[in-house]
Amino acid sequence: MRTLVEWPPSIAGILTARIGPTTTHGMSDPQDELGQLNVWLRQAVETGASDLHLVAGYPPTLRVHGDLQPIDLPALSGAQIRNDVMPLLPPSVAEQFLTQKNADFSFHRTIDGQSQRFRANIFLAHHEIGACFRVIPSTIPKLPWAGFPENLAYRSEEHTSELQSHSFI
Repeated sequence: MRTLVEWPPSIAGILTARIGPTTTHGMSDPQDELGQLNVWLRQAVETGASDLHLVAGYPPTLRVHGDLQPIDLPALSGAQIRNDVMPLLPPSVAEQFLTQKNADFSFHRTIDGQSQRFRANIFLAHHEIGACFRVIPSTIPKLPWAGFPENLAYRSEEHTSELQSHSFI
């Protein structure tokens, strides 16, 4: 294991415990461990949010159509975020977070009987753990949904079906 550098003692101890040999992450779905986080993730999916942000000193916040919308809850403490997020981290991600103070990973949850995928970034800000969760859509949206002009979307779909592949740079 790499050495800890500049970690507040409370975070370093918890992270070290998370990546120790008794960690069972990856062997079972920790969905039951994530009570409140699961509620917020479900809310993100149900409202069509692209992201869920957890930052100490602020309430959980959804990004819906580009606008940040705080959930009507009190501000979160760093300890609350740490307790909600740490059970998600596979050992390799926890070790990366320990050494780099930032890590990206993906996971899934079952929401309303459907598997929903998320990408996550966990980071250290002002000596507190924060996280951002990106909702990965189950279907690929059409170009008009993303705000592309209709004629561009039509031409793209036409060329894509002809060429079987097309990419925008």
